[in-house]
Amino acid sequence: MRKFFLTLVFCAVFLPFLEAKRAASPLIHVSITKGYKKQLVLAFPKLYVDAVPANLAQELEEFIRLDLKLSGRVILLEDQARINQIAAKESISKTDPVAWNALGIEKILKVQLSSPLGSLQAKFSIFDSQGRCLTQGTQTGSKKSFRDLVYKISEAIVFALTGEHGLSETRIAFGTDVKGEKTIFSCDIQGRNVLRLVSNKSLVLCPVWGPRRETILYTSYQSINPGLFLKNLTSNRVDAVSTFPGVNVNGKINSNNEVLFTASRDGNPEIYYKNLNTGIVNRLTRRLGVDANPCWSSDNSQIAFVSSAEGNPHIYLMNRNGQNINRLTYSGSYNTNPAYSPDGKTLAFSSMQANYFNIALFDFQQNRMDLLVTRMKNAESPSWSPNSKNIVFASDKTGQWELNIINVETQEIFQVTHNLGNCTNPSWA
Repeated sequence: MRKFFLTLVFCAVFLPFLEAKRAASPLIHVSITKGYKKQLVLAFPKLYVDAVPANLAQELEEFIRLDLKLSGRVILLEDQARINQIAAKESISKTDPVAWNALGIEKILKVQLSSPLGSLQAKFSIFDSQGRCLTQGTQTGSKKSFRDLVYKISEAIVFALTGEHGLSETRIAFGTDVKGEKTIFSCDIQGRNVLRLVSNKSLVLCPVWGPRRETILYTSYQSINPGLFLKNLTSNRVDAVSTFPGVNVNGKINSNNEVLFTASRDGNPEIYYKNLNTGIVNRLTRRLGVDANPCWSSDNSQIAFVSSAEGNPHIYLMNRNGQNINRLTYSGSYNTNPAYSPDGKTLAFSSMQANYFNIALFDFQQNRMDLLVTRMKNAESPSWSPNSKNIVFASDKTGQWELNIINVETQEIFQVTHNLGNCTNPSWA
């Protein structure tokens, strides 16, 4: 599975070089990123439930907890038994500040799930440590659209507590072989609401969300050579982006419908640019070795990519026109899969240390590289959350490739996928 995975992702362009260099490359130690203190100590008792199945209440509570943890701004008090004991004597609209203050909390979140007139209704109330109700909210829906209700109430709660949008309505696209064929699915942050995005009997992998999640860019082996294709998820129309002779892989699309990709049309794998609005194609690199895995910076002015021009594969930066190429990484024997954070402050990538891939970060403000994910066997293909606080990545720690989310500040790791086959190459939007 390991060699198969690498062959698909890098199209075998780096493998011979990697095997020759792996044993001889020195390991340069880098420090481990430290998390930051969370800002808000919150008590969140179990839901108040009225005429609603317990499994729905549990599903809603678990989702809200995950969304709050991924915000990086909330610490959930762990003494859940004591929290539930106090809340059981109260209602969603009233609270006893004396009992709660003994726990050292700053705020209390109460949620109620009920079923008035056959519909579903979710309410929340947020209290401060003095027992004052700071804000309330209500969302309604049907049992058929329960997951939409979960997303909406969770988003309202996270925003009310942190002043920032949560991740409840985001999606993660990924490649999987769950049904015996390599294709593309998507799921929410909890690994639920799984949807198939591409139906293609050929090998399909490496999905990348297009602007506003209206399209999905992917690599397909539907012809002799791997090509890049773009599917409109509303009309189901599929357009070829690049089908040059040789390989056409590693596609990344930005908000302006500009695509970066790797192609070997001229014999050597190089970085190319295509404007989907005008059809203009430009070759950006002309170097010895292999240039691959390009990605856009958050403002589309810079491109990070992988190159073996100076020996081991490392991360390089260049202007969007291919000029001013500079090497970024020197630690690690093999660095690949760069991904800019949406806020532009950090670059995440896969870094080989002692024969295993880890998730590493390069902080542009501090001009330093740190390891973020280690001891997960192989951790690869990072993709940032829209809020720049979390990274989803693929790991084979369990013996099968699964997607995991790590909060960059707290370094808590949450497994996303379960029983969906080998899940790889996530894209978060």
